[in-house]
Amino acid sequence: MTLFSLAEWERASISSITWQYINDNSLNSPKYAGYGKDRDKYKKWFQDNESWIDSLNVFEFWSRDNKEMLDSFIDDFIIAYNSIAERNFYIHIER
Repeated sequence: MTLFSLAEWERASISSITWQYINDNSLNSPKYAGYGKDRDKYKKWFQDNESWIDSLNVFEFWSRDNKEMLDSFIDDFIIAYNSIAERNFYIHIER
């Protein structure tokens, strides 16, 4: 796993994001214990944290570190989408 670069840590510091904040607001925190379905809990967590996720380019960092997983997801998504598109006469996605 790749460590955060200095620039990424600097952005986190400017944004006031600390390890304590991340731990206190994780999916396992009491804040999200009341959600029955995991999907609802994940959705609420993402809505609550989307602004700092975007500002720190978290997805870019994750995608660099998980290229094979991301490529596999994209391939599976395209296959699934194109299967549905075929049945509904929609345009297919090319990779």
